[in-house]
Amino acid sequence: MISLNFEMEMRGPVRTEKYRLPDGRLVPVGVERVKCPEALFQPNIRGMKGNCGCALGLHELCYEAIKQCDPEVRGKLYGNIVLSGGSTLFPNMKERMRKEMGTLAPTLAPVSLKVKVVAPEERACSAWLGGSIVASLGSFPGMCVTKEEYSSCGPSIIHTKC
Repeated sequence: MISLNFEMEMRGPVRTEKYRLPDGRLVPVGVERVKCPEALFQPNIRGMKGNCGCALGLHELCYEAIKQCDPEVRGKLYGNIVLSGGSTLFPNMKERMRKEMGTLAPTLAPVSLKVKVVAPEERACSAWLGGSIVASLGSFPGMCVTKEEYSSCGPSIIHTKC
């Protein structure tokens, strides 16, 4: 469960729930339910560090990516944040991402900026769905890099093929 206010949640008692493992055993899980997914927003609490001595949370990575785009498209990007992948299935993920992005976004954009986070139902397999759509295109075989092409040209071959 993603906490909407992690510090406050850690001050009070955290409800313990029992989860059934594939072998049938029940395991009580309490504070871990909140602390583990919090690492998505605060990687430093798990001891993770990046090149700068700190690691960025998902919201900060998203903010930094948008900040590197042209100013005229930033507003549209803030209004079209799409969650995808299994880790986005945690309860409250959409709300927390919207809250965190809302605190970062005003530093770059006009006051009228609206942050919109979309969490499609099929987000657990969105990357696979997108990949299958691209693979079904008639132009897909021309986008593929063979082992021979990669061996002769190196990683830069991707820029000529795609």
